[in-house]
Amino acid sequence: MFTKDPGDIANPEMAEVALRRLRHRGPDSSGLWKEPSRLLGQTRLSIIDLDARANPPMRNGANVLVFNGEVYNYQSLRKALTEKGCQFNTSSDTEVLLNGLIDRDIGFIDRVEGMFAFAWWDGQKQTLHLARDRFGEKPLYWFFHRGVLAFASELPALEALIGSARMESEREFLPQYLAYSYIPAPATPYKHIQQLMPGHRLVLNMADWEITTLAWYELQNRVRPVEAAQYKICREEVRNRLRESVRQRYEAADVPVATFLSGGVDSSIITLLASEIAPKVKAYSVSFPEDPAFDEVAYAREVVGRRDNIEHRVVEIRQRELLDNVQAILTKLGEPYADSSLIPTAYMCSQVEEKVALAGDAADEFFCGYAWHASVHYGRKLPAPCRWLLRSLPTSTNPARLSNRWRRAAGFLQQNLSGDVWEEYFNWHEYLDSELLKGLGLDPAKNEELASHYPALRSGDEISDLQVFDIQFNLANDMLKKVDLASMFHSLEVRLPFLDSNLAEWVLGLPGSYKIKWGRRKRILKDAFAQELPSSVQRRGKMGFLLPVREWLCEGQLRDILEGYAGEQQWVEPNALRQALAAHAKGERDHTTFLWGILVLMVWHAK
Repeated sequence: MFTKDPGDIANPEMAEVALRRLRHRGPDSSGLWKEPSRLLGQTRLSIIDLDARANPPMRNGANVLVFNGEVYNYQSLRKALTEKGCQFNTSSDTEVLLNGLIDRDIGFIDRVEGMFAFAWWDGQKQTLHLARDRFGEKPLYWFFHRGVLAFASELPALEALIGSARMESEREFLPQYLAYSYIPAPATPYKHIQQLMPGHRLVLNMADWEITTLAWYELQNRVRPVEAAQYKICREEVRNRLRESVRQRYEAADVPVATFLSGGVDSSIITLLASEIAPKVKAYSVSFPEDPAFDEVAYAREVVGRRDNIEHRVVEIRQRELLDNVQAILTKLGEPYADSSLIPTAYMCSQVEEKVALAGDAADEFFCGYAWHASVHYGRKLPAPCRWLLRSLPTSTNPARLSNRWRRAAGFLQQNLSGDVWEEYFNWHEYLDSELLKGLGLDPAKNEELASHYPALRSGDEISDLQVFDIQFNLANDMLKKVDLASMFHSLEVRLPFLDSNLAEWVLGLPGSYKIKWGRRKRILKDAFAQELPSSVQRRGKMGFLLPVREWLCEGQLRDILEGYAGEQQWVEPNALRQALAAHAKGERDHTTFLWGILVLMVWHAK
């Protein structure tokens, strides 16, 4: 927290409250640094250099650093800095980051491979720098109003610093939240508070008390077409780059590292690569004994059977346990966030004994693993008359309930088809149509305005353009937020090898046919590891980590809670909410995501 008026700085008691609210992110130690009008604090999850000398905040002369995250390539960076004469008192990645910033200024972060949100006070230049990692793995919220700049990894900690009176809520976020199930950065539910965008930094000059925000990393400018590359050569390059990413993320730890193993392609590859690097790996899988349709543990066991050095831990999850945890997890949220897979993911993280785990998230975004990738890819190839005919035919109001997978896929294709590729993308990602929003008394989400914050590649290859947009928009605001929340609730750091920038930028430059061909998604990734993966894992369809929320909202405890909220809340038109509940219960429409989003909103607001 930095203030224009030295008398307005948060007192140590307020700062201690903020640190306590972040204790789950770093239970091992915490520290404060304070000067007139300046205060920095951090909690620590000790992973690299467990010695107390590495505890926060990290200082070097007039420079102070607080840092959330990890620098995976810190050893090579340390070596280069040592050769230039830099001195080190610890073996931590935090000191490497601080010395690199002192040596090369803020541009040093472009050399950092890692996930991070940090604040660096340059006392000599009287300048504060905030920065967030390339893809948005770590969150950073900031408040700037009436001579106060405050920032934190979570909104409850920020509230402790600035006081609840300054946390003025507003309604502008509501259409986007209900449309996407999250609040896209830079927005938040509060006035004067923003999320720092992924790949962005903020600079505060204390001399004139002015702030500047700007991008330090722009994915759309880093992607280069992979020219004249044979498929076989690219397939081997995928193996090599991903193996190096796993090695880097596995070895950058002075504590044991586990993996998540769902039984799908992505987590199986990460676990198998980790088993090549480590003498022994512990892999965690989830079993749903009450719901065999969701249970993937048989596939996970096939993967484990490929190696002798994988210790397999199966976590059994029952619906009663999940339902009992819903309220507890939702009340921890500092903002409305309605991806229901947060609940089982958080439960899974609570069962991990290690401090660090590797996971397979983000592979779908880069290798085209989602249904919308294939739908847009092939839908755009249809002749215009065919597209017109499909769009003019009667559509199913609830494709999700169609039992036949081909009819279900055709129903979603028809439902989301559009003459404009960007409109088609938003059709796939919006859970509320404009008519329902209007019925609820809300204006539709302003997608054009929203898209201006997330520049796309605009290369002429529609799928590649959409991928770049989706990675900056949906991946950062939904998937990565879920991973961070679920893991940090339980003091667990989850590392994602598919988000290595050297791998990610290169993969986006591959021809589209290398990623999707003849309806086969993630083609090159599956082919690169075809020898290691069991054939059953390669052939199986994609399965999300989902709750049976659709059924819970038809009848039972959650439906009763939501009906009770319907008349009390003032966010949406009550009768329209009741009608949506009734239509969902009868199976006329699938309002699962919308109704879950309203429930999350109500719990957040009540808190």
